[in-house]
Amino acid sequence: MRSVGRLSSGRQFLPNGVRSVLPTRIDHDLRGRLRGGPVGGPLMTEVCPLQSPERSATGPSTADRGGAAVDASRLSAAHVAEIRRMTRRLVALHAETSPADLADGLAWYDRAQAAARDMAIGDDVARAAAVIAHLSPRQTWAQNVAAAARMLQAAESGEDCPAVGITDPRCAVDQRTKAWLAATGAAAPDANHGPKTGAFWANIMGDTGRVCVDSWAARAATGDATVTNVSPALYRRVEAAYVAAARIVGLAPRDLQAAVWVHVRGAAD
Repeated sequence: MRSVGRLSSGRQFLPNGVRSVLPTRIDHDLRGRLRGGPVGGPLMTEVCPLQSPERSATGPSTADRGGAAVDASRLSAAHVAEIRRMTRRLVALHAETSPADLADGLAWYDRAQAAARDMAIGDDVARAAAVIAHLSPRQTWAQNVAAAARMLQAAESGEDCPAVGITDPRCAVDQRTKAWLAATGAAAPDANHGPKTGAFWANIMGDTGRVCVDSWAARAATGDATVTNVSPALYRRVEAAYVAAARIVGLAPRDLQAAVWVHVRGAAD
């Protein structure tokens, strides 16, 4: 496993001196949204607004989003408290993010889209972004880009699917197959995604409302440096926390995730 950057293994991480950063404002913002108070309604309607069900130009429809919506009435008190703790932690991490890390985070997805454009077959950036997203699990960004570029090159020249990208036997064949279907045009760019790869694809394509929750994003939110796999249920809670924190700090959810990701890893790759 790669090092866990600025997170210390096995402990709840929160920067020194900020364990209760902005508690009053966060509690005020979240109390109604998470406990069915004045603003009430589904959690993600208020904390993580979704696009309309119609398919957008930059991302899949809400029905394709891996169950992103969370109904506050179905959350346990423990999960409500967990989301509030994660929100505080993310606000604190944003507060200690350096100007350089923040700038890297804000530019990260624009650079990713530029990489997709550079490797695209013709002008099909969406297809290139889909290949990148499908091949992203367990890869560094440099590995991810190299593997996606090679696969798209093979698809364009009529070669067989190359054995590139993911080496983890638990998901290599499945993710490589999905990437190849996208590369060859046999599947739509927004098809066959799980929550993480679907959000990653949408983020690359310019959707700033989605949150890509990989293991690093989950570690940052939960403070648990041992997180390696994110369950669908944890994914939705972490996503809700990022969106709530983004509203508090005044960033788009996608951009807060990227800035925090750069900060806790200590690098943009």
